[in-house]
Amino acid sequence: MEIMNYKGHEIMIERDDYPPNPLKDWDGHIRFCLFHRRYDLHNDTDFNIDDLEDWKGVREAIEDEYCPLSILPVFMYDHGGITIKTSPFNCRWDSGQIGFAFIDIPTLKQWGYRAGDKMAIELEEMILDNVQLYDDYLTGNVFGYSITDSDGNTVDSCYGYYGDSGKTVMVEEAKSNIDWHIGQKIKEHIINLKSWIKYNVPLTSRVAFGQISYK
Repeated sequence: MEIMNYKGHEIMIERDDYPPNPLKDWDGHIRFCLFHRRYDLHNDTDFNIDDLEDWKGVREAIEDEYCPLSILPVFMYDHGGITIKTSPFNCRWDSGQIGFAFIDIPTLKQWGYRAGDKMAIELEEMILDNVQLYDDYLTGNVFGYSITDSDGNTVDSCYGYYGDSGKTVMVEEAKSNIDWHIGQKIKEHIINLKSWIKYNVPLTSRVAFGQISYK
């Protein structure tokens, strides 16, 4: 847990213990074909590893069935937790290939692109981004925040920010929400002030209407 102070508010940053699986609960991800004996990993195909001889056979099956525009292997390291990437890990005992990630024409179309709109390197970058997103989910690298004001009241909270880049975006959004809440308090204070003046409320009595803190 991490706590940041911003304009008289506290931003509490913590791990999101129950994040949605982005490959099951979100639209628009690339296709995965992953296999593991002990883990239920994502598989967008109907292939069964037992029906194919080796990873070469898996790739050929994917190419025959889906005609991928770009395809990369996926490797996993399993030691006190699992993590994945598109290049081999250095440890040969606790790591190995678990399948492939790829982009086909239907996937590209659902993003609003046509075949040929993206260069090969751009397609690979899309795959890398999606593999990183799934890795963030698998490793628990997902965050959320809650905001408390100077009185200890929770004024806002939000969870489901994936990865270090998502955490950076999250902090900026939390600060922006604090700025918005402060702005609302200022507007309320101005309305109260006009009312006090209109009805000649004594200065000594105006404190009862409440004060704001926006350091």
